[in-house]
Amino acid sequence: MLDLHLTTTRKHDTQIGPRLTERNLSRFQTPIADKGYDDRAHRQTLRKQRKRPLTRHREFAPYEVAANARMDSTLYHRRSLVETVISVIKRKYGSAVSSRVWWRQFRELVAICLVYNMERALKLGASLLARLLSRLLYPPQWRISTKPC
Repeated sequence: MLDLHLTTTRKHDTQIGPRLTERNLSRFQTPIADKGYDDRAHRQTLRKQRKRPLTRHREFAPYEVAANARMDSTLYHRRSLVETVISVIKRKYGSAVSSRVWWRQFRELVAICLVYNMERALKLGASLLARLLSRLLYPPQWRISTKPC
């Protein structure tokens, strides 16, 4: 989890998207988002900064339908990784917060994201350490071939 944006009111994704991308512009080359973040001004801002937005178009005109059809579906599918992380967090830590005041709710969600990031880092670190140790303890067997290369 790289960033978290919470609102006290119901705001549309097109108003939140530019803030998130401005804060994290140096972390990615291709921002990927669903149709809810489709905003022409936001696309133009990203293109001026030499970023290629991979956001589905809301289909109001035939050229937008064509643009969605031309989109790289394998790259766009990476958006599902974000949805998976959100799903894991909700299943693991619950989908509701217990605090009543908004700033405590914010703190609670930040703490949940930090715990998730630490658990993930420990899990990845442990698997990398296990692979490294297995290679050190059980080095690959070297064969010397007499056949010419």
